[in-house]
Amino acid sequence: MDFEKFWINWPKKVAKKKAEIAWKRLTDLEKREALEALPKHLRHWQLKRTEIDYIPYPASWLNAARWEDVLDMTPIKQKVDRSWMFSQKGIENKAKELGVLGNGYDSYETLKKKCMMRMGMEID
Repeated sequence: MDFEKFWINWPKKVAKKKAEIAWKRLTDLEKREALEALPKHLRHWQLKRTEIDYIPYPASWLNAARWEDVLDMTPIKQKVDRSWMFSQKGIENKAKELGVLGNGYDSYETLKKKCMMRMGMEID
């Protein structure tokens, strides 16, 4: 099995010689398994927004048989900006952004709850 196929797809291109040595130590079955697992690991790092510094060196990944890792493929939840909730202007702007129209009699608290409902947020 061709090391170059592995190397081309690996996102962190460091210590190529060490990676190649690690690759040559693998059995043909392990090489095939590593190549088959690599796309899932790439998706995992993308989903988790893993910075390149935290992606393992290719030789380390190969030496530790990391292709056998069980990966949590749950995407990272987006952080919700709640700063708009604490001022009248913020509530007005969020309501406009979301197309939430008050009836003219809404308090800011009611308008805020309408925005929260539109955004799928829990209302206490």
